[in-house]
Amino acid sequence: MAGGLLTEIEEQDCLRLLRDSHVGRVVYTEGALPVCTPVNFTLYGDQLVFRTSATSRLAAVAAGQIVAFEVDEVDELSHSGWSILVTGLADVVRDPSTLARLSDLDVDSWAGEDRDLWVQIRLTRMVGRRLGYPSLSWLV
Repeated sequence: MAGGLLTEIEEQDCLRLLRDSHVGRVVYTEGALPVCTPVNFTLYGDQLVFRTSATSRLAAVAAGQIVAFEVDEVDELSHSGWSILVTGLADVVRDPSTLARLSDLDVDSWAGEDRDLWVQIRLTRMVGRRLGYPSLSWLV
């Protein structure tokens, strides 16, 4: 099969794909080296939110650091898929009323229930791309 068609995903479609996804990867630096951590997440307004442990490596760097967040879906059979990369400022959620609203969201951490620290990422920059074949575009 020859190469597929690479197209940009419009912002509204990126947001829809993010809303429909539940697992993504936070990319941050630790000791000047890149680190990638998978997390369960959801969108909350114009922010991406996830839970982590207060003693995790991710919590230690979450306050005020620029991070990347990547979500994708790939169909190896059709050689198609999409990817969304968000860049923004990560911060620990401290506002009591926001924390109360977040606790009502359905964000179950696959890593365990001791994930009581909420982190938010402002959606400062978002780039989405779709790879597919015109005849298989319904798959993505």
